[in-house]
Amino acid sequence: MAVNPTIHIIADYGCGDPAWVEVEEAIGEACGPHLRFKRTYAHPKSTLNTGFWLAQHGLTPHREPRVFYVNTAPRLCGEGNAGEPLVYFRFRNGNQVLAALSGYTLSFVTDHLDNLHLVTYHRSASPFRSRDDFPAVLAALLR
Repeated sequence: MAVNPTIHIIADYGCGDPAWVEVEEAIGEACGPHLRFKRTYAHPKSTLNTGFWLAQHGLTPHREPRVFYVNTAPRLCGEGNAGEPLVYFRFRNGNQVLAALSGYTLSFVTDHLDNLHLVTYHRSASPFRSRDDFPAVLAALLR
């Protein structure tokens, strides 16, 4: 029987922010109910801090499958409020990453990843992409 992956969310939602639960529920609805979640809080809008945590946790080998769901996107680029592009890649150690390609998020890991892909997805009008758009992308990648 396949092991359900652990979804490790690295984001700049505040400690105690209901965004964590909303995103986890949306991922569970899209991907199935038997996922495990881990959270790492990044400093608000700090893609450098997010990149540090992605390297710290993502480059570590894990016994079970690990998927990193990374969203610190201060929306400094993109048309209007469209936000930064979404990318998918695997680390050489097998860990997978779905991340907003923002600022310094990948600065510590570029030498350790395979096959970086820009992800196209249906963009809703929602400003909360990690809850409303990205879970469907994650479900497709996990299939």
